Amino acid sequence: MILQKIKNHKTIVKNTGYLSIIEVIRMAMPFIALPYVLKTIGASNYGLAVFAQTIISYFSIFINFGLDVSAVKDVSINRNDPKTLNAIVSSVLLIKFVLFCLAFAVLLLGIAVIPFMHEYKTLFLAAFLTCLSEVLFPIWFYQGIEKMEFLTFIRTSSILFYTITVFIFVRQTDDYTNVVLLQSLGNLLAGGISAFCILKVAKIRLVFPQWDMLVTTFRGKYAFLRFPSLRRTEQQYGENHQRHGLFDAFRRRLRFSAADRDGSVSSGPNAQPSRIPASGQNEKQNLCEQVL
Repeated sequence: MILQKIKNHKTIVKNTGYLSIIEVIRMAMPFIALPYVLKTIGASNYGLAVFAQTIISYFSIFINFGLDVSAVKDVSINRNDPKTLNAIVSSVLLIKFVLFCLAFAVLLLGIAVIPFMHEYKTLFLAAFLTCLSEVLFPIWFYQGIEKMEFLTFIRTSSILFYTITVFIFVRQTDDYTNVVLLQSLGNLLAGGISAFCILKVAKIRLVFPQWDMLVTTFRGKYAFLRFPSLRRTEQQYGENHQRHGLFDAFRRRLRFSAADRDGSVSSGPNAQPSRIPASGQNEKQNLCEQVL
């Protein structure tokens, strides 16, 4: 009976297995790299690096805002219609690229007018590179066609790249910028592999979409606003990190980052972390403080 049910839901079981592999790798690899990073660059510099990544995460939210939700449905419905699928993929990528350019302009403005960002402009620019991977790495496409094996391969390559290179290029305290840069380059590697898979394996042809298709796709992004729990998760994740970065010492910021990441579970690079109650977060922080 059980085997028959598994057979009837083979695709679901297979995709669940691939996502589980990603989760195991995602949670295991930090135990290899993180102790070395903390020992090498120090807690304060690591807190500074994570704070910069947190600020940049708002740009990622802006670039992805809703498109990763609505596009999954569109791709799933039209997966057997190559012409429509080409138009959908092209529309989403074009819109994301425009949003990426706008976000980059805002970042440059912030670096120009905010002294703190200007002082650490290299760090913020290195962190912003990961936003380009948000354009190149269409998780929504693989979810729509239900081919999670591609996602598993791509994400694993990205994680392994960072885990290996961090031991090569992070050698001293001042290399905290390299930590952020290597994470961004790992995400860009995932984006490059993903672009190759879409064009060569999935046989997607990029076309310049019609105006009506762009408008329809962009309007579909507001479907995200109908999911307040997802939106609030994004906001809470960023606000918690930003609040600790602005008002606390970077060492305490580091402890919060470790506790917050330990209390979150995601199924992909753009998935929303699960939140734990405030009391649970305090316990996690106290535990991490004792360990550190």
